[in-house]
Amino acid sequence: MLGTTMAGASGAGTVGIIAGTGGVIGTVGAILLTPVTAIIGGGLAVGGAGFEAACYFTDERITDYSEVLAIMQHLDENHSTERFQLVRGIPGRQDDAIRVWNPETEEFDRHLVADLYLVNGRLWANRSWRRDQDLGQLLFVQPAE
Repeated sequence: MLGTTMAGASGAGTVGIIAGTGGVIGTVGAILLTPVTAIIGGGLAVGGAGFEAACYFTDERITDYSEVLAIMQHLDENHSTERFQLVRGIPGRQDDAIRVWNPETEEFDRHLVADLYLVNGRLWANRSWRRDQDLGQLLFVQPAE
């Protein structure tokens, strides 16, 4: 957009004058537009962070190791060992793990309980620097009487 302004504002027929005028107009335009861009970008960033914070505090989160471990113990007691296994570690250390059957690789995936958390009933594995892995929705099903 500034390129068209440069040619239109110059009015001179030579390329050298247009280029010289364009440098001045481009510099002035950049100085004038930078604060506006920064203010708009900052406003969007703050608004987006506020929206994320609102969602973060309204979600039901279970991140405490003992609570997650209790849920994993319940799953271990009530599910087939062909699909889910809880592997107990050394007592007093948080090194318990789960093994979940992965039909894509036809192998068990291993996840430390310390890396697991639940959000609104969905089990997630924390992958630190990569995107967290969704392990699935946990549902309570009343046994048939």
